Amino acid sequence: MHRRAVSLTIPRFTRGLALVALVLATGCDKSGGGTKDPGGEGGGGEKPSKAGSPEFAYANTFVLDGQITVDFSNDSPEGKGSAKIIAKTRLDATPAQAKTKLHGKVVELVEYTGTGSLDAEFLKQQMAKNGTPDFDLLASLRTSEEWMIVDSSGELDDEASKALAENAAEKESMGGSDFGLFNLPDLPTVGLELGKQTKLPTEEKDENMFGQVIPMEVDRTWTLVSITAAADGSGHQIAQLQVISESSGAVELEGGQGMLAVGQESTFEIAFDIDAKIPVSLSGESMFELSFEGGGQSMSFQNQSKISATYSLVAAGG
Repeated sequence: MHRRAVSLTIPRFTRGLALVALVLATGCDKSGGGTKDPGGEGGGGEKPSKAGSPEFAYANTFVLDGQITVDFSNDSPEGKGSAKIIAKTRLDATPAQAKTKLHGKVVELVEYTGTGSLDAEFLKQQMAKNGTPDFDLLASLRTSEEWMIVDSSGELDDEASKALAENAAEKESMGGSDFGLFNLPDLPTVGLELGKQTKLPTEEKDENMFGQVIPMEVDRTWTLVSITAAADGSGHQIAQLQVISESSGAVELEGGQGMLAVGQESTFEIAFDIDAKIPVSLSGESMFELSFEGGGQSMSFQNQSKISATYSLVAAGG
């Protein structure tokens, strides 16, 4: 069954860091990784747009430069920590049959500042203790790139992405995708009325985290806040969108190894160029919590994050 990413624009770093905490605390196998999240949970459902409602869809050919800032803090078994990442990225989109092939890469790692359990050297030492002696977070971030298959609303096709030849090589344990650096904000697939909230029915989704499928319940509300003219005089219409999301789930691990529970909340604002079919900006914040109990151990991980991004068009499709 195809999985839609559960958390709107909540960068995969929350899961990556939770994975590090889980590995360090319990020695669990980290194979399988977390679900890639290229920008969020999308609109959900397949309701057609209402008459008069603008259609939100990405162009399938473009090159965008992004300026991404991520601030986050966490509380884990390894202690408290905080970090800030500023990066310049490039997103290159090309048609891939009925979908889009998206190549994201870090052009420049402008800043990584970490304290406590998120200090880069601390992470390196802790990973070395757990069998990854060559782990270098900063080097991995500087050279990060990834190829993805997404649909017109920005939803990741996980299986098609994994099948890409460019993704065949083994990668570092954490990189740009884990920290949300290659995210395209997902777009609503339902019709929105200007100034009115559209609350979607609760969705039941399977989320793959750490190779473990967790049944999740997802509630989200979209609002088309405004439509204004672009400031650059192009005549394009810029839609301001807001989405609020809550999701939670739990699963008993195989073999009675314990219980894994996940909960998250997020609020994000997206500026979208309706005519060029590209994102203009993204901002918002998320809260994420993971807990594990089993084998005489109890572990919890909490993360709070803020992300802001601006995008500039380098080349448009023909």
